[in-house]
Amino acid sequence: MQRAGFFGVGAMLATWARAGPGPPQSKGAAFVTGVAATNPRKRGAAVVRRGVKRSYASTEAAPAAASSLQERVVELVIPYRRALAIVAFVVAACQANAQQIPGYPGIDAYDPREVAMLPRYCIHTQLFRDRVPGGGDKATIDAWYERMGPAFHALHHYCWGLMKTNRALLLARDPDTRRFYLGDAISEYDYVIQHASDDFVLLPEILTKKGENLVRLGKGPQAILEFERARTLKPDYWPSYAQLSDYYRSIGDVTRARETLSQGLESAPDSTALRRRLAELDGVGARGDARRRASP
Repeated sequence: MQRAGFFGVGAMLATWARAGPGPPQSKGAAFVTGVAATNPRKRGAAVVRRGVKRSYASTEAAPAAASSLQERVVELVIPYRRALAIVAFVVAACQANAQQIPGYPGIDAYDPREVAMLPRYCIHTQLFRDRVPGGGDKATIDAWYERMGPAFHALHHYCWGLMKTNRALLLARDPDTRRFYLGDAISEYDYVIQHASDDFVLLPEILTKKGENLVRLGKGPQAILEFERARTLKPDYWPSYAQLSDYYRSIGDVTRARETLSQGLESAPDSTALRRRLAELDGVGARGDARRRASP
């Protein structure tokens, strides 16, 4: 049934194409001709479409017409399929080149040097635990599920995202490779974000990591949204304030940078990282005031 539907649509398109440019009536007639040629219930019957009437005196010619039209469809479609295949090959080749890190295998090889840089729970997540020694202990896996909830089932994507971010920052030797891994890491973070509830304990952290990569890719306005959501979900999560303040400072908005740090210290008063940043901003402001006073 599906195959007949495909050839029917194909025959109609081919007939339309063969009809060439013309007024709407001629295109409508071509459309009707295709329907009648591929629909047994309409063979030999009068078909009306857009005020154009066509009748078929003989039903025996219809199968031959349909076959001819189907051949025409194949002629029309094959060049496009070849072009799409070439495009897909080129894209895949570019991605493969972008992923090349000298001296390192692919991400799915779980190189011990890269795995060692990840949080300990990563080796117990899906796929990691099948490839990394010590990751398959059932009692430990169950304990992590108990601690983190259902979202732990998708957390291997976050671990992949961390690996890809590390590749971008520590191993990439050219800007294209760096951008590739930063963007690919965001896709991994997004997978967990989409599959986690708002009360998932690691969600603020993942949102902040995504925001950091967006800033690195020159997408600061998008990053602000991620930092804001992170601190809304967990007001005392100081890294979201720190990263947001750093972004504001990087674009010269010292006022907002200071406001962000002050808000963070209200929720996380013991954060030395926020206090240090605020002191640096105050120092920048003091030096600026001194220069202005010294200028004639």
